[in-house]
Amino acid sequence: KFAGLDSSHRMVYQVVERAGNKGIWTRDIQNQTNIESKSLTKIYKELEKRRLIKPVKSVTAKTKRLYILFDIIPAKEIT
Repeated sequence: KFAGLDSSHRMVYQVVERAGNKGIWTRDIQNQTNIESKSLTKIYKELEKRRLIKPVKSVTAKTKRLYILFDIIPAKEIT
């Protein structure tokens, strides 16, 4: 499932994986990985296309976007 992905893709995936079913904000991913937002957008699209992560809209902050692993059901607090 990681064939053809570089280290930055794997780094983002691992950060999202550590967040579990609570998800992680895009800003927190950027802070933890030190990858610029333009590159992160491309990484998100690639990981979403491969069905590794999925975006989730938070109830508490509608403009922010959370990411969780594709096969995890989000926690009740965020949906």
